[in-house]
Amino acid sequence: MDMLRKDPTVNIHIYSSSSSTLPKFISSAFEILGLNPMRIVSGDVMASKVFIPGPTTCGFPQHQFRRLSLLRSLLLPKTSPTIKYAILIRRTVNRRLGEDTFKTIYGVLEEAIQYTDLEIKIFSDDDVEMMTCLRCQIELFSQASVIIGRHGAGLTNMMFMPAGGLVLEIGKYGGTLEYLIQAHLSGFKYYMPIAGASTDLQDMDSLRKVLVRHFSNF
Repeated sequence: MDMLRKDPTVNIHIYSSSSSTLPKFISSAFEILGLNPMRIVSGDVMASKVFIPGPTTCGFPQHQFRRLSLLRSLLLPKTSPTIKYAILIRRTVNRRLGEDTFKTIYGVLEEAIQYTDLEIKIFSDDDVEMMTCLRCQIELFSQASVIIGRHGAGLTNMMFMPAGGLVLEIGKYGGTLEYLIQAHLSGFKYYMPIAGASTDLQDMDSLRKVLVRHFSNF
């Protein structure tokens, strides 16, 4: 990163499905890192010298935790944010929760935070402005005490959550464990209430107890 910042003549090659338009999310990430997005190139290029960082893999945070920690230190504000939110992630396409289940979880969360100053925020994949604004996502999750959601990319934002946070991944028996591993490596508390194929949460009482315990000393 120091090399890239010191030498603006070094271009940065990334994969992009569009050769003409750089996704706003990517350009905003580079701006936060202090890099000019105009340095980004994609597609087939010719170069006299190439620096290739180690590969990243989906689903194996234990193999790239140093990179996650580096990104956290580079992207997070240098001042300690105030904890303001409990975040409920809404998926509207695959792995979505049934509407009744979502409302019930919202009610349980609302009950759990009633003696705190926290506000519930819904992080939804149909919020186009939020989905394309990395700064907005960092600001939101860096002020969160709890993140609740189905298995999916939205949970990766736990990397911005302050120490002592709680991650509730609504999963299924036999599911993958990458978010459990990321949470434990980051020092967060983690719990997986189980949801069946019907998208209904099977153990709402346990979810309630975990939330109440988390906020008991808040």
